[in-house]
Amino acid sequence: MKTNIFSIKKALDFGYNTFKQNYKILLLVVLFMLLVNIVPDFVSDKLKNAELPFIVSVFFLIFGIMFWVLRIIISMGMVRVSLKLINSKKVVFSNLFDDINRFFDYLIGTILYVLIIVGGLILFIIPGIIWMVRFQYFGYFIIDKKKGPIESLKLSFHATDGSVINIIIFNIIALIINFIGAAFFAIGLLLTIPITMLANMYIYNKLQTHLDSGK
Repeated sequence: MKTNIFSIKKALDFGYNTFKQNYKILLLVVLFMLLVNIVPDFVSDKLKNAELPFIVSVFFLIFGIMFWVLRIIISMGMVRVSLKLINSKKVVFSNLFDDINRFFDYLIGTILYVLIIVGGLILFIIPGIIWMVRFQYFGYFIIDKKKGPIESLKLSFHATDGSVINIIIFNIIALIINFIGAAFFAIGLLLTIPITMLANMYIYNKLQTHLDSGK
């Protein structure tokens, strides 16, 4: 069993140190991401009991779809930003949109990923948790290696072989760290999200490098 491909401590250290060196652009990127996620929910909550004219309802429907698409694009962009930083490259805000041409691959991969998890959860929960971990890096392979959604899912599955327990432990730690960040009026998320995001990229980098060396 491969259990020492990466160190969780080194992953978190990388996340923290890289954040310190690039905090200005990372704070801007994460703040934008949070706003894109919060604004539609805020507007929807305020209008949920209001009786709106049909044309206004259509406008807000289009508004919601646009923000949903933007959320996916930003999710892709966060992977791109992390990739550039782990390769010691300069990051600019526009990097969030570098891979917009991969949108449908990423969308299809996300849908397949969700279906896999749901299928696993139906099979007494544990398979769902394991598959969630085994396939969680599909998006990284789509952005980093320009692979299609199905091949990216396969690559994620192979890359995580033998590292499931380690990844689960990291995911729990990352969840706790971000929960603590959210507890500080969500302001702490500006710090914890980029740190855990970069730590996860460090893990992906170790896994895919090990996968490539085994081919």
